[in-house]
Amino acid sequence: EYLPRVAVLHTQLSQCEEQRKEEQLQIECAGAREAKLEHQVEVLSAQLLKVEEKGADDERQRVCALARERDLGEQLNALHMQLAQEKEEGGRQRESAQQQCEERASDAEAASAKERDFEAQLAACTQRHRVELEQVAAEATEIEAAQTELLARESDL
Repeated sequence: EYLPRVAVLHTQLSQCEEQRKEEQLQIECAGAREAKLEHQVEVLSAQLLKVEEKGADDERQRVCALARERDLGEQLNALHMQLAQEKEEGGRQRESAQQQCEERASDAEAASAKERDFEAQLAACTQRHRVELEQVAAEATEIEAAQTELLARESDL
């Protein structure tokens, strides 16, 4: 009566061992799949890290580009302001130079008018002196004639 039971138990034991071997094989396969998945996770993690680093680099580059753009914008604004100031200063200098030119032209006209007045006065004085000289010469001629006549009378006396 124990023999058939032992045979059944032995069969069951064989089946359990087969099942255990199968399960062990499945565990090993699952371990291999797990190792493969872990490797894939590591590869993906490394790729993700590279992407994050690149993203951080891109963000830094974007921030740097924005800072450069802002700096260039500020420089451009400063240049516009400087240009406007230089234009304004140039305009003031032109106005001042034009005003000085007009003043010099006015001074030149006044000087020219004074010169013409002086020349007219000089001509008038010259004419007056000529008339006076002619009068003096006429008087000198009269005096000489009177002297000659006096000498002649004296010598007659």
